Amino acid sequence: ALVHRQESWTYRELYRWVGATAVHLREKGVQPGELVGLLLERNEHLLPSLLGILAAGAAYLPIDPGYPAERIRYMLEDSGIMRVVTEPSLTHVVQQVGDTGAIDVTTIDRTVPESAGMCSSAAATDLAYMIYTSGSTGNPKGVLIGQENVVNFVRGVTDRIPFIPGDVLLCVTTVSFDIFVLETIVPLLNGLTVVLAAKDEQRDPLTLCRMIVEKGVSCLQMTPSHLQLLLAASAGKGLPGSIRLLMVGGEAFPSGLLKTLQENHRCGIYNMYGPTETTVWSVIGDLTHADAVRLGKPMANTYIRITDSFQRLVPRGTAGELCIGGAGVSRGYWRRDALSEEKFIPDPAGTGERFYRTGDLARWEPDGVLCFLGRLDSQEKIRGYRIEPGEIEHQLKNMPGILETAVVARESNGIKQLVAYYTASQPVEQAGMRQYIADRLPEYMVPAYFIPLSAMPLTPNGKLNRKALPAPVMTAGEDYAPPSGHTEVSLVDMWAEVLKIDKTVIGVHKNFFELGGTSLHAMALMLEIRKAFDVQISLAKFFAKPTVHALGRSIQVTNLSMNVKSTRDKVTI
Repeated sequence: ALVHRQESWTYRELYRWVGATAVHLREKGVQPGELVGLLLERNEHLLPSLLGILAAGAAYLPIDPGYPAERIRYMLEDSGIMRVVTEPSLTHVVQQVGDTGAIDVTTIDRTVPESAGMCSSAAATDLAYMIYTSGSTGNPKGVLIGQENVVNFVRGVTDRIPFIPGDVLLCVTTVSFDIFVLETIVPLLNGLTVVLAAKDEQRDPLTLCRMIVEKGVSCLQMTPSHLQLLLAASAGKGLPGSIRLLMVGGEAFPSGLLKTLQENHRCGIYNMYGPTETTVWSVIGDLTHADAVRLGKPMANTYIRITDSFQRLVPRGTAGELCIGGAGVSRGYWRRDALSEEKFIPDPAGTGERFYRTGDLARWEPDGVLCFLGRLDSQEKIRGYRIEPGEIEHQLKNMPGILETAVVARESNGIKQLVAYYTASQPVEQAGMRQYIADRLPEYMVPAYFIPLSAMPLTPNGKLNRKALPAPVMTAGEDYAPPSGHTEVSLVDMWAEVLKIDKTVIGVHKNFFELGGTSLHAMALMLEIRKAFDVQISLAKFFAKPTVHALGRSIQVTNLSMNVKSTRDKVTI
């Protein structure tokens, strides 16, 4: 059932572990229908704990331990949860909210009878999980997903994706991203094996390639940007031959990537589309032999309406807002009644059913397939994460000295990057702005560039003219320090190639992320370093001090230690 690092658990062992967890939670006072926090690292406890919460008749709130403390605190307080399933290394995070109790998973007695705990009292109408997504008003909002929503999703996706018992699916998604459900609950209800990548494996394309081969992974779900890194790590060999099913979603699927996959791989290729509010994925397109990238057709019990700005149906073939109805539609937002009423509307066709307004622009093609045309608002999808620029702008405006802000996404080298523009009443250090945002928002919401303006560009009617915002321009700066020695010179060349900027602006003490780098760029850089120097530098070490000089020293120290070890081995021989 489950594989993590070098350990594995059968379905019987996992079943007993989940039951023991449910018993433990009940003993700790967890009640049916209660919302329970789930704050764990990517280790062997994660999946049994999640399933144990459901088996206890409760619902789970996934919390990524990598989130800033301020965001975790907000989620704990806003959700009003009383208990969090966690581990000793993370209990201090829970303790920042006084009324929330930590339940230590390492104290669970797994020797309870096999059938104990597996008698969930949950009904189809009960909550299964609540997941937070970016909010335009400055704080994330909780989306409420019911048991019946999840059951319909599991059935709907297995009707469209040809899983077979014995398939092996690699889980690389964070638990706080709803497509984690497809990588865990879906395979376990269909007799598949889940290979749970650890945190250090999750971000290393070369390690993932090796894991796919070693574990015989046959099913893979990834965002296009992550998939492109995986292809780059294969050194031209493409995806391992064991891959039978490839599910791509979370952001726009580039047509060039589809062509590359079709020409070099004999696997099923599926385009996955859907917002969190309609339970993971709602539309699936089989692109295995397709000539173009299109969204596809709705899953089981899922209905699509295309409407104009007044929520009236438009003629077939006409572009409009994509609205989704059916069994996957969630019950709305936690404590956001006004927003729920705005986004969840009566069926424009007059059936009385609830539909969710996605904000996406789409149309029906003549052959009955949906085609995605863009967004109707400023919301962005970056690396699969849904981002409301307004949330970032709100945080920036709270920073002392900042007067006006605007955040937009720009594409560079096939990767979308956030760019923050601001006016200020006093000089503001960009490093300070970056740290201020990093302390409050997840890493994927930290802008790559912070650009000061004397005034925001406006349209003739006085509104912000986002199209007139200037593109980022890199300059060397007064603190420029040139590279010294072969290692630093090579690293500067790598940075320039990965970031697609002029190498003359890259000083050895310049912060990688201030030059427009993202975690995806960092992953690509670590890949190039391993190829060139045959050393592995952890992302954590690089994030701690992301400069050419520090990186060069790490490479030299690693090489030195490897040479010492090699000499010792020769002496031993």
